[in-house]
Amino acid sequence: MVVGRITIAGAVMLAVAQAWAEPTAKAFVDRQTVGVGVPFALRIETNGDIDQVKLPEAPGLEIDPRSPSRSRREQWQFGGGRRTRIVTVEAGYRCVARQEGRITIPPIEVTVAGTVVHTQPVLLNVIGSGRGPSPARTTNTRQAQAVRNAPDGAPQRQLTWDDTVFLESEVDKQEVYQGEPIALTLRLGELRLRGLSIKTVRGAENLPSTEGFYATSPVKEAVATQYNGYPYEVTVIQQTLYPMATGALQVGAWHWEGVGSEGVFGPQHALSEDVPPIDITVKPLPPRPADFSGAVGRLSFRAELLSDRVIQGVPTTLVVSIRGRTNPDAIAAPKTPEIDGAFVSDPDKQMIEVDTPEGPGVEKSFSYTITPLEAGELHILPISFCYFDPVEETYKTASSQAFVIQVTPSVDSGTRVLVTAGMPSTPGAVAVLGEDILPPCAAPGDLRRARTAGASTPAVLATPVIAYCGLALFMRRRRRFERDIAFARDHRAKAIGHKRLRGVARADAPAQELYKAVTGFIADKFNVAPGGMTSSDAERLLVEAGADSNLIEGFRRILRACERAQYGGTQLSEDEVGALTSAAGNVIDTLDALLKKGRGR
Repeated sequence: MVVGRITIAGAVMLAVAQAWAEPTAKAFVDRQTVGVGVPFALRIETNGDIDQVKLPEAPGLEIDPRSPSRSRREQWQFGGGRRTRIVTVEAGYRCVARQEGRITIPPIEVTVAGTVVHTQPVLLNVIGSGRGPSPARTTNTRQAQAVRNAPDGAPQRQLTWDDTVFLESEVDKQEVYQGEPIALTLRLGELRLRGLSIKTVRGAENLPSTEGFYATSPVKEAVATQYNGYPYEVTVIQQTLYPMATGALQVGAWHWEGVGSEGVFGPQHALSEDVPPIDITVKPLPPRPADFSGAVGRLSFRAELLSDRVIQGVPTTLVVSIRGRTNPDAIAAPKTPEIDGAFVSDPDKQMIEVDTPEGPGVEKSFSYTITPLEAGELHILPISFCYFDPVEETYKTASSQAFVIQVTPSVDSGTRVLVTAGMPSTPGAVAVLGEDILPPCAAPGDLRRARTAGASTPAVLATPVIAYCGLALFMRRRRRFERDIAFARDHRAKAIGHKRLRGVARADAPAQELYKAVTGFIADKFNVAPGGMTSSDAERLLVEAGADSNLIEGFRRILRACERAQYGGTQLSEDEVGALTSAAGNVIDTLDALLKKGRGR
């Protein structure tokens, strides 16, 4: 069994490594806010050797195609009992912007190891050459004496304390669909000259508020660059945001405070920088298909059967993978396949971070263990996954091929001899081999005439009929639970909801657990997919069901409180968790009773 698990794990790792080996290319610039006439670098990174690059035309931008810089890295990926070489190649091109405004570098066609691929588009913000790097300035205008230590060839205008620090905050798009990924990039630049010291005040480095968004963990990187001829160290912070609600949202303002000084004993100067908030308009998704998973993004879907020839009773594994730039919590497991003559387990989930042409993304895999119970052929129908593509603004359904498993009969599947547990093991002992042979009676006692059953006879005769009717009703109800998914989910919703609520206080993330309990209850009652459900979705379902305004407001307040705790960086106190959990139990009971009354049961 252990060897089998290792073999399966190795096959999964090998499949992932082979997926990564597919040629890909991505483009990026060393900074996204540049000055007119100030050179910057455009870089193209691939996972294989670059054969050819076709540079596009971008109005207002000059890309020098001559002698691009090249770098090449190699590493080994181990899995499935073998190792795979992974090659990363990077090409750099010198660029100069000639006009102010927003410039889009179109997708770049790159031939990687004989395969043509395309990068994602790159957005640039171009400012005038006479403007400083910071969109917000401090009011301290004392000149920095550190200009005496400026590098050779640097402009000799006098620096001020305004030039020592700058902040930038930008997103790749400001109008999106609900759940569509937004790339947020923050930059904190600090002047680096000999004798100049800049320190951030403790507690004043908080990032902008992202309330209303699901935000990934920030990724920081320090980059050395130049502005106006002077060296800066820029801390680049990147996050991916997924709007959870529709309407007007904001990436909050960003405030920074620090202290600058010249030399060890020089006077200290208070520094402060601010950038304004960024407005985001979130559009609702179109009417959703019944099988919509909740995922929004450009996704790829793959299903793979690790072995299509097995022995009866020996399991195989079906792995379903969804890959792309999307909210990982919105990727719900595809419906468990129903296979006659086999047992199918609930899926094991696994998630890894990956690079996609659109930026950082995830690959979420669901592994189903399939154990054949009969010899012959097992047929697995195609598995489908529905998601929303925000680029083409339409729902898409990806489907796998059908699978056939050849099951060989087990060698020990013949007749078996069953004995009772009480059979004596002592040699020569007498064993009772069957209950139909009774030992002789040595002392029968007095013989008496048997009494008639009397009035109990009708009850005895009716018992089989009553038992049969009860069994028939039980089997009929059981078949309905198996065939009518909506009925089964509705029937069990309240019990499952309260069971989840009992585990909220013990959870590592109570707000997230409470949110899943409430949205899961609503999803079960209305037979919709729970993945990606927001407070707005829940409110819409309750309005359509005719719930009164007080009940709708109760659900909305609970879900909004959980969303603020999950995505706004706040924490719920123990008292708040208790109060919200109690309120959730009340509204769940009320809605359950309301829907049962409306359905006449």
